[in-house]
Amino acid sequence: DALSAAERWKELLALVKTRKPPVTPTTVHIILAQCYAKLQPDMAAARRELQEAFALNSRGEVPLLLRAAGLAESLNLLDLAIQGYTLVGEARPVMRLQMLEKVFELQQRDRDVAGLIETVRRQHDLRPRNQLFIDRLNYLRLIAGIELEAAFDEVIGFENKPADTVPSSAIPLPLLRALAAWRFGDVERMKQEVSQVSYPSTLPAGPRAVVAGLFA
Repeated sequence: DALSAAERWKELLALVKTRKPPVTPTTVHIILAQCYAKLQPDMAAARRELQEAFALNSRGEVPLLLRAAGLAESLNLLDLAIQGYTLVGEARPVMRLQMLEKVFELQQRDRDVAGLIETVRRQHDLRPRNQLFIDRLNYLRLIAGIELEAAFDEVIGFENKPADTVPSSAIPLPLLRALAAWRFGDVERMKQEVSQVSYPSTLPAGPRAVVAGLFA
């Protein structure tokens, strides 16, 4: 800890490689990954060490998995970070939704639409009545052009939502309906719905771009 805080990476690397430190093998791989990331900008060695850390501790100590996943995220090795956070959710079911949300954020950064859809499906399976997960799933279906009939039925087919339904603040219902109308060629309905999106400039970047595209 002292050597890393002082950024004496070469000394730390030599210490870990030449002596047997009193830590777990997983921790050794995490420390090596940190050193190599500072000393070798191509990240190949750091990636290899993190892969070893996950292989050794795939269902082990959650704090080590979180540490390795956090390091991978800080190094922009998003696929490894996603792997790590997924392993945490599998090892600790009570943290599964929290880790899926973290994975969702990373897949957004990586613009991985297929991965996002799979993650939202898992969120929806865990909480099928959660409106945020329902809206996310339908939004991604409409963006990707898959399962359009199912999305249409949920977004437009049922015009009168139950009274206890709380709309998702991230994806406004008029935007979902505009997307569904556009997918099914109803331009007039699309115009009507997209004009009802309140304060589109406050939306996240993705939905804001979709609103701009529909207006265009």
